[in-house]
Amino acid sequence: NSAVFNLKQNMVGVPKVKVPMKKGDTLKIRFSEMLLKDKTFYTKNYRSAKSTDYYIAAKDGVIEYAPKFTFHGFQYIELSGYDKDAKPKTTWVQAVAQHSNFDKNGSFTSSHKKLNQLQSNITWGLRDNFFDIPTDCPQRDERLGWTGDAQVIAPTALFNYNTHAFWTAWLQSLRENQSEHKNGLVPYIVPDVIQNKNGSSGWGDAAVIIPWDIYKFTGDITVLEESYESAKKWVAYYQSKVRKQPFLPKMHSFGDWLQPYPSKTLKKANRGDTPKDVIHAAFFAHSANLVSKIAAVLGKTDDEKKYKTLHKSVANAFEKAFFNEGRFTGTKQTQTSYLLAIHFNLLKPENKLKAQNYLLEEIKKADNHLGTGFLGTPILPKVLDNMGEIDLMYEILFKETYPSWFYSINQGATTMWERWNSFSKESGFNTQSMNSLNHYAYGAIGQWMYERIAGLSSLAPGYKKIKIAPIPNTKFLTSASASLNTLYGTASSSWKIENNTLYLNVEVPPNTTAEIHIPTTQKESILLNGIAVKKNKNINLVAFSNTSLTLLVKAGTYKIQSNFK
Repeated sequence: NSAVFNLKQNMVGVPKVKVPMKKGDTLKIRFSEMLLKDKTFYTKNYRSAKSTDYYIAAKDGVIEYAPKFTFHGFQYIELSGYDKDAKPKTTWVQAVAQHSNFDKNGSFTSSHKKLNQLQSNITWGLRDNFFDIPTDCPQRDERLGWTGDAQVIAPTALFNYNTHAFWTAWLQSLRENQSEHKNGLVPYIVPDVIQNKNGSSGWGDAAVIIPWDIYKFTGDITVLEESYESAKKWVAYYQSKVRKQPFLPKMHSFGDWLQPYPSKTLKKANRGDTPKDVIHAAFFAHSANLVSKIAAVLGKTDDEKKYKTLHKSVANAFEKAFFNEGRFTGTKQTQTSYLLAIHFNLLKPENKLKAQNYLLEEIKKADNHLGTGFLGTPILPKVLDNMGEIDLMYEILFKETYPSWFYSINQGATTMWERWNSFSKESGFNTQSMNSLNHYAYGAIGQWMYERIAGLSSLAPGYKKIKIAPIPNTKFLTSASASLNTLYGTASSSWKIENNTLYLNVEVPPNTTAEIHIPTTQKESILLNGIAVKKNKNINLVAFSNTSLTLLVKAGTYKIQSNFK
């Protein structure tokens, strides 16, 4: 006798069972993220993890049990070994969701059902995998603190949950593991249970990127002070890997992990088509640049100059080796090669513009789909945003077909997946054994949802100065809103469009200022708290372009109305 219970949400935790049993019988509890077509458990992706609990009844009657020294990743629970005369009831099983102790920090919602589901999938995936350390996945025989996954998700994590202390605790472990290596190597897993002797570009950079993200988000300088030597050591690790060509390291990399449609000729398809030499040099330059910025904040002017010069030298070597007049010279054009070059500022200005056009060509060739893995995906929205290609980013985000964010939602996902194509209703599960259905890396789009769709971002560390700049796209949305607990109080941006009128409500916390960018071409149409902007004494009108009007405001609540076309 067995019964299967569907919790309707892929989650992490333990079951709490209340089941009738006979004395001496064994209750067997099994877990699964999804079911196969024949309604049996799909557990191939758990690999060697048994993911099974047992309970032996001491007496006849209803037993209550919750396992104490384990946790599982699951959506389905199967019970067997209960009293065979009893009819299974939904009340037999409850699930207790578990995660590290942190509070919600922000919220995002919109008028689009699938976008809201994406937000839910991102936040569930974060909580499920932030269990003492940031794990890559919570269900299979792995559950490791992969540094690459961590560095791509940090900004989105900070928006959604107050993970400041969670991250700083993990960074301490990172530094302890790094100090075991004389050459500055940051292991690609922290805690370093594998004791591997390789560092990976794009992964070890967590030592530099995450402290910088925390500082920008919270204004906490301590995290920069604590991580400064560690960040410099990681840059020195890159330098130690430079052999024949100046400033171009030769080392290990997981590449643009799980990029869709990898070339059939690739020996290691999981690592994608962007050459690892490109990735080494790009992240070497990026980390040098961030160390320069950190040095500036800490008042270390010599280091600031030194690492700025290093960034420039690596950038020059990068451009010379991999680009020709803005065109990537590798055997296969990839979106990620362009994204890295553009975002990390590795090309001469005139070539950067050309590279932007080549990137747009690649996206067009993919029928406006993303073509990025773990490293390219978080950068894609940032690059398109800086290029002013916001409508294109909307197109990519709202795609329903593979590869896209909504693809997994259309297949029933309630968390982020490891692969863009972990499962499809048509052809079932991805046949590769590495197929987690609860992996947060691709949830990095969450940052863009807050900062651009809702329009809430920071102009100074810790949100001392706030930018409110939603760019609505009425093809997909009629409203969106986000709020965030900053050090100073709640900041929020909420908009809706009705009958070609934009209604924008803004909350600016005490002791901060904000720039509000109103997307309208008709400044006469703007009302602020019911009064024409021009007549408002407290408002500073700072800029007007052909697409928006910018106001500078102090703390307060603002209701803005304007024409939207």
